[in-house]
Amino acid sequence: MFLYRLYNQNKKIIYIGKTENDINLRIRAHFTHYKKHKKARSLWRYKARFFDYAELKNSAELGIYEIYLINKLKPEFNYMDKYKGEVRFSLPELEFEDIKPINEVLNNYKKYCQLIKSKQQKLLKSNKNKFFEIRLSSKYVQKYEEMISRIKGRIRTKKRNKLIFSLMYFLGLKLSEIRNLKSNDVNYEKRTIKINSRFFKANDYIFNLLNFYNNKKGFMFISQHNKIISPRTIQLMLKKYIGMSPTEIRREFTNNLLNENKEEILGLKSRWGRKTII
Repeated sequence: MFLYRLYNQNKKIIYIGKTENDINLRIRAHFTHYKKHKKARSLWRYKARFFDYAELKNSAELGIYEIYLINKLKPEFNYMDKYKGEVRFSLPELEFEDIKPINEVLNNYKKYCQLIKSKQQKLLKSNKNKFFEIRLSSKYVQKYEEMISRIKGRIRTKKRNKLIFSLMYFLGLKLSEIRNLKSNDVNYEKRTIKINSRFFKANDYIFNLLNFYNNKKGFMFISQHNKIISPRTIQLMLKKYIGMSPTEIRREFTNNLLNENKEEILGLKSRWGRKTII
């Protein structure tokens, strides 16, 4: 029985799994059956370059350590099912074998990578200029109402800060996407916002705040000195009123989206036109 970890080319762990079969057979199984991997959730495999593994005594230990390490290390491609929260305890360290290149156990790995990468590029291209409406849980929306009530300040600054938080919370926007948002990216008639050549529906919370900027030109968010708002200003505002960083807000958004929509990691990446969703 084996617990194994897959690494990218920088030797960062991107996936943790388990098997009760031969470890080399399990690693090969990840990178064969081309027809099986048509769905977006399977296309991440071409990023894996190395693997290591540890042997365990029984299936109980195997299951416990898998969940423990996924939640402790937070590999990017375990988000869709088994990453649920923070680890507040520790288990004895496992003895992993030396890291090996995947091509040691898979002769046609290079061919697989080329095939899967071309499928990913087609997926990214197919989602360009598409319109998306995001579904979020009622519990997630209720939490927003409590959090946004904490934002205080002068009317103009308060509206700006509330809109910044709302765009991050409901659309999962990055700092750079917030800062580069321009007034002509918003279609007030269709109630859509253009991000990375994708169009997202603005819900009532966002749209009511956007109306304040209806006649604005240029960048949406500027400082008191009429310059584009700085990343630090946004970070400090969120920390002061919400108690979270932009990355933490985006992680919460992503987890909710995966649970609510049952989507795949690469499906979300192609939707936003990004290399990563966190």
